[in-house]
Amino acid sequence: MTTARISWGTKITFLYLGFVILIVTLVWKSMKQDFDLVSNDYYNEELAYQQVINAGKNQALLSAPVIIGQDKGRIVFDFPAEFEKVTLKASVHFYCQATTKWDKTYDFEIVDGQYSIAATGLQPTYYVIKLKWEHNGKQYYQETPIKVNT
Repeated sequence: MTTARISWGTKITFLYLGFVILIVTLVWKSMKQDFDLVSNDYYNEELAYQQVINAGKNQALLSAPVIIGQDKGRIVFDFPAEFEKVTLKASVHFYCQATTKWDKTYDFEIVDGQYSIAATGLQPTYYVIKLKWEHNGKQYYQETPIKVNT
């Protein structure tokens, strides 16, 4: 009874083919991976980031931060006393770190220091709320993490 032996050339061929299959599999899987950037226009936003820093400093000088909470399926924004009897133009961006498909942006006007947004268009996940508003030519900016419950 004889046993079949595999020559060293055949072993090298199997090793090489295994390596090629491994590399092709890794390339194929990496091409299927979805990479979401924080922003599509990252470079231009980074150049203008000093304005965001200044707006954040302006917000820090207020008597209190904007209080953001949830009430009966709505996201409620309660602005500090400085903005109670004025009209503000604001923009809020709900940034989801998991996927950009769930990001939402709303532009609105605030009267009497309060505003609310229906949470029906948001997914039940963690968001970073990026709130920007302007009053008397002065920019304000606040980021607040929140868990949305819909």
